[in-house]
Amino acid sequence: MDKIFIVKSKQTDVYKNLALETLMLDFAEKEGDVALLFLWENDKTVVIGKNQNPYSECDVEQCIQDEVKIARRITGGGAVYHSFGNLNFSFILPKKYSKEDSFRILLNSLAQNGVQAKLSGRNDILYDGKKFSGNAYRIKKQAFLHHGTILFNIDKKSVSKYLTPNKIKFADKSVKSVKSRIVNLAEIAPNLKLSILEESIINYFLGVFKKEKTEVFHNFEPDELEFQKLYEKFSSSGWIYSKFKNSLNPSIKLLHGILEYDKNSNTLLSDALEVELIDEVNKILANDDSPYLKILALKQNVNFDKNLIDEIAEFLKNIV
Repeated sequence: MDKIFIVKSKQTDVYKNLALETLMLDFAEKEGDVALLFLWENDKTVVIGKNQNPYSECDVEQCIQDEVKIARRITGGGAVYHSFGNLNFSFILPKKYSKEDSFRILLNSLAQNGVQAKLSGRNDILYDGKKFSGNAYRIKKQAFLHHGTILFNIDKKSVSKYLTPNKIKFADKSVKSVKSRIVNLAEIAPNLKLSILEESIINYFLGVFKKEKTEVFHNFEPDELEFQKLYEKFSSSGWIYSKFKNSLNPSIKLLHGILEYDKNSNTLLSDALEVELIDEVNKILANDDSPYLKILALKQNVNFDKNLIDEIAEFLKNIV
């Protein structure tokens, strides 16, 4: 690895942190053999996946009333609640590595501090069956982003207050709410400090990627104009709310996540992690009145999950 960046954000504004993360990913895409670790915290915020409807995922009016920000990220997955006591991490690596490498760093860091956790489902890290970390990904030509959250000592009542997930999410689970299926690390390891966990993650990251001639940087200076442009994008109502309205939409739960069709905007919504595929489907919906066969034709792309394409096509077949 030529260069490593270990960056702890000084910002608690989610829009600034998302802008900085995006510029780091763009930098890695251009530079090639670089690895970046970004650790950050946000003040009260609901963060939704790229292809989600904020009105379906959170109580928008309550968020506005309580000055809780709503943000849309560039990756798939579901909605999460951020506040102090929630550690966000971003691994940005060359494409020759994979999420298994970054997950190994997380699990080893946790184990070093007495937390024997395991991966579960599409993107969760669990302890004794309860979730304390959700993860999502974005893959580019040369680099990829793996980011996620670690619930350290978050107010679980706030999670339930602001998040309003689709009820079918819990249809086949013994738990019936977000609050009842999550756990804080502070409950598992009461003596563990957030700063200690951060140092463990940093040390394991360096242990994996630092070589004899690797340069290590502890600051990342973005282009100010590009940063401002992205900040304005992430904080804009057009990006956050898009063209969605507070409405009930047809939805179905599948292996890859929940699919929802918004008739008002003719848009497929989903918490699926395959964000690039959902984006391609929405391009077809925007330009074709009979999209079924064109959606099935996406199976020619080797990067897309063929089973998910079949599921999407069948879901939309009798709706669009």
